[in-house]
Amino acid sequence: EYTTNGISALAGLATIPAISDQTMDMPTGWSIFSTYLSLPDMDLATILSSIFDQIIICKNNAGDAYLPEWGFNGVGDIEVGQGYQIKLIGDITITAEGDYMAPEENSIDLTSGWNMIGYLRLDPADAAAVLFDVNATGNLVIVKDYSGQAYLPEWDFNGIGDLVPGQGYQLKINNDDVLTYLSNDESYRMTTSEVINNTPSHFERVAITDNNMTIVIEDAAWDVLPTTGSEVAAFDKAGNMIGSALYTSPVTVLTVWGDDATTSSKDGLVVSEAVSFKVWSNNETNTFEVSKWIEGSSDYNVDAINVASSITTTNINQLLSTSRELVRIINVLGQEVTAPDAFKGEVLFNVYNNGTVEKVIK
Repeated sequence: EYTTNGISALAGLATIPAISDQTMDMPTGWSIFSTYLSLPDMDLATILSSIFDQIIICKNNAGDAYLPEWGFNGVGDIEVGQGYQIKLIGDITITAEGDYMAPEENSIDLTSGWNMIGYLRLDPADAAAVLFDVNATGNLVIVKDYSGQAYLPEWDFNGIGDLVPGQGYQLKINNDDVLTYLSNDESYRMTTSEVINNTPSHFERVAITDNNMTIVIEDAAWDVLPTTGSEVAAFDKAGNMIGSALYTSPVTVLTVWGDDATTSSKDGLVVSEAVSFKVWSNNETNTFEVSKWIEGSSDYNVDAINVASSITTTNINQLLSTSRELVRIINVLGQEVTAPDAFKGEVLFNVYNNGTVEKVIK
């Protein structure tokens, strides 16, 4: 460090190798990637040429698309500091070679609304610490990774944890801003934001698509507060699960997924489709309805942040017992039988008028 009229003597020197390549791991299905290199050819098609036959689609923040099957590249050149959404047939690892773009020298311009950013530092760093300056003025609304995990500063909820090189992130702000990362020689300050793991184990994880909606449930909204270890899940009108999360106090964040337009089957919600909910608590599954919302509604809208105000929980067994009627009884071969004539120990299935089926053993 500089000292007036000082004398410094070097005891040793260590050569720091120049960063000239980057390895990016991309999973099957949808994800978001970015690079911290300036490449000899920044054309997206050239960069991804080695995995040409594995790409279904790649999009930038504006929605411009690269569709290799049709030889169409609406994205053109990629930009350092930007993230790109991609859908792949299989797990892929690619290595790019170029000049490292120092994070402190390559600020990222953020526009009001949604942005898709890259991460330029060599080592991971906590999302809350990295985005502290953007959030300090109340400008940051939400940050999401490709798996739907969110950082919501208003609720002090950090489900992302660290930002990681090679990945990209969706970020929403109220006003135009600039994001400048610290140099690799500096460290971000520790934050008071605890990293929250809300991965469920009872309910299955659902397929990731390219669009989702975030539902926020504060403890005060529940009529019956779930116990520690409980889980919540969301369903479309056909009863297909489209989101699940671990209950976390004092706020639970549930990501629900929209339909993937690149598939022929319906694998998520369509815009304005109603969402229904269930909660698994104390080894019992109940339905619940959000009767009032502070913000948003039960209808799906891409990138919406819907905040529950009041929840009414209904016991599923009580609901079924008062609304269903037995239609027929069938055995394991699908043959209709009369219950009193069944053999002892035979497995039968009661079919009810509401479409539910109950397994019984005589």
